[in-house]
Amino acid sequence: MATRSEIPDLSDDDKATVFYMLDIALNRTILFAFLQGIYTGMVAFILSKIFSRGRGVSRNAMALVIIVLCILTAINFAFFWSSLVYSFIQHGQNFWTVLMALTDAPGMAKLFWMGPAISGCISTIVADSAMVRVITDDAIFLRCIHKSSPL
Repeated sequence: MATRSEIPDLSDDDKATVFYMLDIALNRTILFAFLQGIYTGMVAFILSKIFSRGRGVSRNAMALVIIVLCILTAINFAFFWSSLVYSFIQHGQNFWTVLMALTDAPGMAKLFWMGPAISGCISTIVADSAMVRVITDDAIFLRCIHKSSPL
């Protein structure tokens, strides 16, 4: 539990700004929770289509990429959710303690900002490498078709 801290003397505009920032953090996480459910349904549908059409190295590789991206997105959501629990539930005595928990906690704030950043970087690398692989395979396929054409 957080220690009781005194709320500084803030103007009404400053208080409105703080509440706006807290509202953004809360709404972002709620929206992310809804989108995570939609994303999970889409991943299940796509994987069922991939595995229903037979086996192949490229299909298995693409399924692995999709699963890795889904796991990384779930990790990203877990960081956002844990920051919400840490700030609003454990330090929710008043708006000032919530704001301090979100911004000034020495280790936790860094974890809550660096975790999604690292997860996002890894997701970008995995998705970009999958796109490069698909584009390269298509270019090789088109080059083989062009060489075998009777023209």
